[in-house]
Amino acid sequence: MSKHPNKEIQSAIEYAKSKAFTVEQGGSHCWGQMYCPAERTHLDCQGGAHCITSILSTPKNPENHAKRLRKIVDRCIFFGSSKDEGNNNDEKREK
Repeated sequence: MSKHPNKEIQSAIEYAKSKAFTVEQGGSHCWGQMYCPAERTHLDCQGGAHCITSILSTPKNPENHAKRLRKIVDRCIFFGSSKDEGNNNDEKREK
């Protein structure tokens, strides 16, 4: 697999790989896809919303895209990140 042309995004990809995420290069309009370690079928991971994440080739703001990728990895429930964070958002909506 070749490296992402942006160093911040490449660093975020390496970070995701170190946390057992799978990264596959290729796609229709993106550089690749990042999959959480839940074997692509587990729907408990934030409702399945972040089980598959696109890695953009040329995002408008590469630094923000890299931060977003890291945040997705950090919030994955398989690493003990707080599932409560999502529940807090649900509580706010209910009010």
